[in-house]
Amino acid sequence: MARQIKRFLHSELKHVSKWTYVLILAIYACMVILQLNSFPMWFCSLREGSFLGFFPDPTLKLSAEDALLFGNAEVFRGLLFNVAPLAHALFFLFIAACIVPRFVSSGFVEEPWGLSEARGGKRACVTVARTVLSSFALLGAFVLSSVVLYCLNCAIVLDAQQCFNLNMFCDRLLLASAVCLAYVVSCVIVVSYFGSGFGPIGMLLLVNVVTIYIQVGANSMLPFPSSMLMWICGVTPLEDSQCTSILIDCLINVTSVLAICFTVDQLRSRFL
Repeated sequence: MARQIKRFLHSELKHVSKWTYVLILAIYACMVILQLNSFPMWFCSLREGSFLGFFPDPTLKLSAEDALLFGNAEVFRGLLFNVAPLAHALFFLFIAACIVPRFVSSGFVEEPWGLSEARGGKRACVTVARTVLSSFALLGAFVLSSVVLYCLNCAIVLDAQQCFNLNMFCDRLLLASAVCLAYVVSCVIVVSYFGSGFGPIGMLLLVNVVTIYIQVGANSMLPFPSSMLMWICGVTPLEDSQCTSILIDCLINVTSVLAICFTVDQLRSRFL
């Protein structure tokens, strides 16, 4: 299996334009600039006991009413400093849905081995190969830009020593990376089964937008990438049980997407 993955990795790599990697780095360079010159928040949800969302500005201050509702303005300030560098996760889901098709050379049914008896194992290998290529570029750029923003915030914010908490930033970065990785895998599966047309990509984008707006009115974490990222990038402290739930939901999401795509593909091949 390792040999098959390596072979597919080389095969898929030939179809990926080197300009794709340059494009991704250029996009995230723009994200860094946007985050350093942006509004205090891009999208947020203030609910009882939670303040979720994407806050790019680590110097954001609460109003008197918000501080009273949140409980402690200093706690908010310390949390915000360490999650603000992750705010551009808001754009990751949309960037991934548009970029992943560039790492998928063809659909499963278009491959020469698509109708072979062993296609199950080969599909798994080619999915792993495509995921490795996509994740290396997308997650690499996401992590790199997050670290760069964190370092810039440390240099820019004068009272950084009071807010500096590297452990919190690393923990949230790992959680966000896990969610983003699961989403990349889901995108690879969807594009491999149904192509890179407007339908599959549009559905992925629509789910992200709808989930974000549903989360605005929800008091609990929803098992969707955009909802989980709102919690991870928000200033509400995360409990150990929530962190575990995020990782479990990532596995469930990938499994669910795979099951749905496989079932629809089987029905399509049977009736069409």
